Amino acid sequence: MNITRGTLTHNRNAPATDAADTYLVSLLQESGLYNKNISVLIVNERYGGVVLKLPPEANVTLVQQFYTEQAGLAHNAANNGVEVSWKAMTEAYFLMQGVGQEVDVVLWRIPRNKELVHAQADCISRHCHGETLVYGASMIKYTLPDFRELIKAYFGHIRTLAMRHKALAFEMALPKMRGELPDYSGTLNSHGMGFLCTFPGVFSRNAIDLGTKELLRRIRINRAHNSVADVGCGYGAIARYLYQQRPDVKYTLVDNHFLSVECAKRNVLFENVRVEAGDFLEETNTSFDTIVCNVPFHDGHLLDRSVAKRCLQSVFSHATPNGEVWLVANAGNTLKKYFPSSLRSAHKVTVGKYEIWHLRM
Repeated sequence: MNITRGTLTHNRNAPATDAADTYLVSLLQESGLYNKNISVLIVNERYGGVVLKLPPEANVTLVQQFYTEQAGLAHNAANNGVEVSWKAMTEAYFLMQGVGQEVDVVLWRIPRNKELVHAQADCISRHCHGETLVYGASMIKYTLPDFRELIKAYFGHIRTLAMRHKALAFEMALPKMRGELPDYSGTLNSHGMGFLCTFPGVFSRNAIDLGTKELLRRIRINRAHNSVADVGCGYGAIARYLYQQRPDVKYTLVDNHFLSVECAKRNVLFENVRVEAGDFLEETNTSFDTIVCNVPFHDGHLLDRSVAKRCLQSVFSHATPNGEVWLVANAGNTLKKYFPSSLRSAHKVTVGKYEIWHLRM
């Protein structure tokens, strides 16, 4: 079976599966339940490294974190002739609504974020009955050293399994949590914008990051502009701030991370604001007068400068002829080499470890 990162990801040649995926599938096979008509919950599925290897008769529900991974899974299913028979949901829906049923087996790619581990472990536990087996796995270099301590409130049985090919796994059972899902969201005081909703796992959950703060101190929307795009919007702090300046403008917010999109929908809840999950601006044919972007440099956990290149290509190709682009990034990341030669002007301010660019098309 050929599993790739699909057509939307930044580094298409990077492996789409790893030893953690393989370990989870192996654990299900070794459990003796593999060939039965069981209900399986896969949490944090990526490009299909787990679900595409399960028996077709299994009743599978899977949870995904990112739009590009969702598109990559659909691409791999089609390319491998696998009929989509599973129920798919975003991580945001999972944490807010749940699966709607108890499951027999959970296959969990363990995240790196401690708060997200707590929220997912709690939610998983509430979908388990007394005989449910929960298998969690991650690459050893990304495994939280205190993982067992983090989840002991949610399971009565926790066992560390042997490392296989640089992946570590855990077996969990005897769930402790029952009843309705709690509200996993939180709030932060945005200093002048009121309180913003955040979820575990979103970028800079507890405070607006310093780079964004420096951008907000400088950014202004041209009076002649009528449309704004916030690319990589996170939980919507930039758009919330700009809306206070120009409530008459149409706003489009886009992010790859489903939980961030859900936060932004709550934080910028106005009629002239559209928030959606997407691969930068590649899903729209619309051009924008002003585009704002906190430029990404990572693909998942990996530093990958091609992400920034592809992001900026999308930004510049969707700017109107007399548009303006505002960027913020860590200083020294050489954004300038990705700028088009046709720019009317490019002004940079460096503040500490951040640089803010104001570009006129």
